[in-house]
Amino acid sequence: MTQTKYAVATSGVAGGAELVGVLKAVAGSEDAQGQLLRSIDAKVDALVRGPYNTGRTYLSEAQRLGPDDPDTVRRLERARDAFYLAHGQAASVESRALVEYHLGLVWLLLGGRDDAVHWLAQSHASAFA
Repeated sequence: MTQTKYAVATSGVAGGAELVGVLKAVAGSEDAQGQLLRSIDAKVDALVRGPYNTGRTYLSEAQRLGPDDPDTVRRLERARDAFYLAHGQAASVESRALVEYHLGLVWLLLGGRDDAVHWLAQSHASAFA
């Protein structure tokens, strides 16, 4: 790395000293890159998991309180909205398929047959992609 620092320092590139850190990250060891990718994957997974879990909580509450509760439809709509948010953030086909499956279920519970068919078909396609 000493040669890299020297080359950058003598290159005349403005901000060359700061580039050394970037070069190290880009050309670093596979372990460092793997660790960075795992960190990114964990953060993206957390972005999906939050709204997904929120949607599941709304579904659970709707089930617990039953169809006679006046807020059941509102809870199902909130679950749908949370799953839409999770879908937009899903990075893997596996997580996208799971979210699409739940969107299909929520639409089915809300009486949106065509939307339910659409999202369940999307889930199937994503699962086999």
